[in-house]
Amino acid sequence: MAWFAQDPLGTPTCAAEAEWQSYVRTSVATLTLALMGLPLTLQRLAPVYINANESNNFWITRGNPQQPGTHRLGWVPSLQLPALLSKDGPIEHRLNEQWLVNLFTFWEQVYRPLIAEQRGVPVDEVVVPPMGDVRHLRNDILHHRGIASRDNSGKCAVFQNWVVVGQPIIITTDRLYELLDALHLPLTVVDAGGDWGEGRPLFG
Repeated sequence: MAWFAQDPLGTPTCAAEAEWQSYVRTSVATLTLALMGLPLTLQRLAPVYINANESNNFWITRGNPQQPGTHRLGWVPSLQLPALLSKDGPIEHRLNEQWLVNLFTFWEQVYRPLIAEQRGVPVDEVVVPPMGDVRHLRNDILHHRGIASRDNSGKCAVFQNWVVVGQPIIITTDRLYELLDALHLPLTVVDAGGDWGEGRPLFG
């Protein structure tokens, strides 16, 4: 079994496991950087919503929305920007959902078969229980509009506290880090005034 509980660092037993761990860390770093941009965007847009009224809309476009030929993605009421960009708000939730779906796709289509090949075992023998739960969550996100179903998310064994059957699945950032802990891929915690050490290069 490809399971990362041998020690707190999740020491890989083959090259594919090391690649998988590197992919997870890099993808989490990418998501984290994206999420860091939400409060900065909210701050930058303060002049848009602070003095807005109910008739004001914020357009997301490529170019000036008042010019012909401009690509318009759409608009949101300016007064809703603080709620949309808030901690655990709709935009953060959507980014987290997309990350979870992407994580499972790479696990199932790329790394799980590669680990099986390198370990010389059938794919079905590469079992990582947290990723089994991610599969259930992913299925409900894609096929049930994010509503937990008894046949999918209701079968979660590791993250059952995330799920109430019939209710929306809420993927918070804290829960994503809970997933990392379950995979035995914790973040490095350091004292800001101490020695940072060498760490791990994430990109490059």
